Amino acid sequence: MRTIDRKNKLIYTIGLLITFIIILLTIIFLAVKITQTDTPLETPKIKIRPTTPTPTQKPINKSPFTFIILNGSGVSKIAKKTSEQFVALGYSNITTGNADRNNYPKTIISFSDSLSPREKELILNDIRNIFPKTEEITDEKKLETSVKIIIGKE
Repeated sequence: MRTIDRKNKLIYTIGLLITFIIILLTIIFLAVKITQTDTPLETPKIKIRPTTPTPTQKPINKSPFTFIILNGSGVSKIAKKTSEQFVALGYSNITTGNADRNNYPKTIISFSDSLSPREKELILNDIRNIFPKTEEITDEKKLETSVKIIIGKE
């Protein structure tokens, strides 16, 4: 019987020891958890680089440009109708009339040599929206307006 008491005592002691270890580990675990919640989490530092705005060109004011639109196609009032399209695009100084003849095969665009390349490009893009088949483009030194358009049959 003594051996049974010793076995029971040994099992009892091992059980107490395991229980004590479990309690000790639980206390340590809870202590760690409590200390972690007491200290605030460190926020990661993000470096923000200032953005440099992309330079944009100022839009060109279209109102100072002067146009003369001449009808060289023989189609009645085409110069007036065309001038209304340019007014809708922001141009305001437009004169209309008839060309020296009414059988121009194509529309002819003449620019004053006083216009900058950027101004010519802006005006030419607007002209090509109205006259997509425009091919004859010239510069004139003695042109009294910014742009002269002779509307042809095409």
